[in-house]
Amino acid sequence: MLELGHASTHHMLHHGQLMAVEGVSNNNEPSGTNGWEIPVLKTSAIMFEMVKFAGAAYLIYLGLVQFFTKNSDNALAGTPLPAKPVSSEKIFFQALGVAISNPKAIIFLTALFPQFLDVSKALAPQFFILVSVLMTSSFCFLMFYAIVAHKIKDWLIDPSRINLFRKATGSVFISFGVLLATASKD
Repeated sequence: MLELGHASTHHMLHHGQLMAVEGVSNNNEPSGTNGWEIPVLKTSAIMFEMVKFAGAAYLIYLGLVQFFTKNSDNALAGTPLPAKPVSSEKIFFQALGVAISNPKAIIFLTALFPQFLDVSKALAPQFFILVSVLMTSSFCFLMFYAIVAHKIKDWLIDPSRINLFRKATGSVFISFGVLLATASKD
């Protein structure tokens, strides 16, 4: 989600609402899966622990980077960089790459969808309804996120606010990393 939120925010800030819609709508494409992710993590305690600690370490790393980054390292500090013209085709393929390579979406759909399917009935209409509801909700949330980012960019561009935002964001990521590392499988 973070990648999607960052991409939609980036497109909104630098290219306007239409380009953000293009990127967000492409990220709502459901990813296919062969179903191996969840059973492997459920049956292999070692694999579960490896994935859990890798995720926790990554969250802590991201938090530390945010927490200790100086204002002068920020492209928004001082004079904003001019936006480069970007074609909607490039944004589409960038968003497609994020959507296809996002394992969280695959795991989420693999874990969520089977609970709502009745295998004694036709699957196609059930999938259509589930995917429609999920994609509509996701699209609305991501567009809301991009619009809010666009609205607060002038307020957030102040170097002291950027520093405070980074400290808060870093603290949240570090906290989530610690919580993930200490979470049990049960």
